[in-house]
Amino acid sequence: MKRTLALVLMICMLLSVLAACGGGSTAPAAEAPAAEEAAPAAEEAPAAPAEEATISEKSGDTTAVAATDGYLRDKVIVAISGDGQTFEPFARAQWGSVNFPIFQKLAETDSEGNLRLVLLKSFEQVDDVTYNAELWDFIYDTEGHNLKASDVDWSIQKFIDEGNKGGVNRLDNIEVTGDYTFVWHCKEPFGPGEIGKNLGNPSILVEETYKEHGESMASTPVGTGPYVLESYVPGSSVTMVADENFWMKNIDDQEWLDKNLYVTAYQNVREIEYQIIQDAGSRAVALEMGTVDAVDSMNAADVDYFIQNPDLGIIPVEMPVDPPIAFYFDCNEASPCSDVNLRKAICYALNNADIAEGLNFPATPVYGIHPRMYDAPEEWTTGREYYDYNIDTAKEYLAQSGYNGETLTIMYMNQAAINDAVIMVQAALGEIGIKVDLLPADMQVLNEYKLDYSRWDMMFDILGGGNYLSAVLKRFWTEDSAATNNGNQIIGIVDGHLDELFLALRDDTNDETIAAWDDYFTDEMCYGYAICCYANQTACQAGVNCVLVGAQHNVCPQAFTFDD
Repeated sequence: MKRTLALVLMICMLLSVLAACGGGSTAPAAEAPAAEEAAPAAEEAPAAPAEEATISEKSGDTTAVAATDGYLRDKVIVAISGDGQTFEPFARAQWGSVNFPIFQKLAETDSEGNLRLVLLKSFEQVDDVTYNAELWDFIYDTEGHNLKASDVDWSIQKFIDEGNKGGVNRLDNIEVTGDYTFVWHCKEPFGPGEIGKNLGNPSILVEETYKEHGESMASTPVGTGPYVLESYVPGSSVTMVADENFWMKNIDDQEWLDKNLYVTAYQNVREIEYQIIQDAGSRAVALEMGTVDAVDSMNAADVDYFIQNPDLGIIPVEMPVDPPIAFYFDCNEASPCSDVNLRKAICYALNNADIAEGLNFPATPVYGIHPRMYDAPEEWTTGREYYDYNIDTAKEYLAQSGYNGETLTIMYMNQAAINDAVIMVQAALGEIGIKVDLLPADMQVLNEYKLDYSRWDMMFDILGGGNYLSAVLKRFWTEDSAATNNGNQIIGIVDGHLDELFLALRDDTNDETIAAWDDYFTDEMCYGYAICCYANQTACQAGVNCVLVGAQHNVCPQAFTFDD
């Protein structure tokens, strides 16, 4: 029934889109005739399955960004699950499943793998490693400073300096050639999906504005986005208002708009209030009482309640989460998990189906480290021989290991779905005599502690990176780990053979190279293990059409449409 409701909502929104847009193009963005060259990843990308291609990314009113005579609604209120406590553009803060419309990127990638230019007027390929780029010359941030090519260079360098080099893994350097033009030089050609990730990871700011704010925008963020921060009360609320002078209103190139305009640039409402309500049950109560228009996530019990009581006028919507609940091991010699037999004992002790069933979210068991990638083998989702739950086999491997009763520490991001899964993992390992301590952490602490292998033995982490295996599996590649983890290998050791297998997969992703990497990583060495994929669930008042955006299907309230 949940799927039926979500499908009905998607179909209604699609009809609205077609009526308003006249079937506007969603082709990969670059100026013709360079579109095919500039975005080889999009050209090679298979279309996402229908259930993954979220129709609700389209708001139904593509002219809202250029509106001068009002908004679809004066205000929308969304209950969100996180309080990231900082708006610093180069920091990682967890605000829940919501898109904040303050900062912009050079480009974005939608859930169907299409590249959408944002700050870039054009991005044209010269050769395998060289791209000519041009900014719009009338981009101004909300304090009136003009964004130039030199600011792009500065922003990306600042992004790298803050420990995010892996986010622009293909970049060699930016060559500024004019006020609004630059050349993007790659170290190596882009792999599948990597254009969108490289252009879409760093927030781009005006250097002068950032320095005027004392080298930080933790509490006073200023970007080129469609909304401005009006107030923030920690633990309570965030309020943003539409920028009346938003620079994108001046774009008159309809062909460019048809290819590139994305819901993150919309201004369908004048004011957005985010109420910070970290308890899922309390968010559901606020929705039922009508004090909020939508929530960013809900637990399954509340979703079922709203489904069974349609007279309440609450519409649930599923939000598929692309990264699975997965973990990898600390394999350095100081950790008990350096023993491959202990690692295999742990994996055989886990019942993926039971854990998926036990989550307070819709979830399905999986059989591969990152099964939702476009090029992941089908059996990583449908099922295969994959450390199938077997207590006797788990105990046999445990007996062969050197485990002496040490307490293992599982570190994980403190969010509901992972919390629930980790508690079940702890109980399952206790059944075979493995002691476990849990170390929950927020995003900032997790990123700090992951570099200290004395703190953890297993890490539940969001293995993000893109829509293709090469973009995700590079997390286990020594060169990428050195760039993103200050010289530390993500699993605590350097494995030259795993590096070789990754490079073969990256250079030619096919059944053979994927199988070779997987056989070694999963079966022979047991470096990591995925349990299940899950979906958050959001909901909105009847008449409010909730719009989701990106691979994480974050709530995008500036693009909401309304039946009234």
